[in-house]
Amino acid sequence: MKDKKSGALNCSTGLEIPLLLKVPQAAKLLGLHISSLDRLIARGELKPIVKLRHRLIPRSEIERFLNSGNVETEKVIEVKREVLQ
Repeated sequence: MKDKKSGALNCSTGLEIPLLLKVPQAAKLLGLHISSLDRLIARGELKPIVKLRHRLIPRSEIERFLNSGNVETEKVIEVKREVLQ
């Protein structure tokens, strides 16, 4: 269910996932260290939006990444798909 005011997605776990996440928030959501997320960004596997010197990861980009079937992230995918549903 979507929160009309913030646009955040309320998932079955009770977490609110905003439309844009800062790198530390995205890393925490994915269960990764910030430097691991930085490597994914550097390899082009996640595409951030840069606004005022901040890298923001769209929620849709995280969903796309989780659904991409990347073998290296298969362990993360199984757990995190539940969070985004």
